[in-house]
Amino acid sequence: TETADSPVPQSVGGYSYLKEYIVKQGDTVRSIAIQYNSSPQELATINSVSVEDVLTAGTRLQIPMQ
Repeated sequence: TETADSPVPQSVGGYSYLKEYIVKQGDTVRSIAIQYNSSPQELATINSVSVEDVLTAGTRLQIPMQ
């Protein structure tokens, strides 16, 4: 799994920080959200994408972490 080594310190939507995730081929907003115990809508909103969007491998997303 390709992820950044350390979370990016931020406060968004009540989360103390966000972790960077690098999209792999075949990833979807839903599959990433499930992997990190987040909701697809929350993940999409934080990253300014739609739940239905096709993600491009190599794209960096912010994952909300509690």
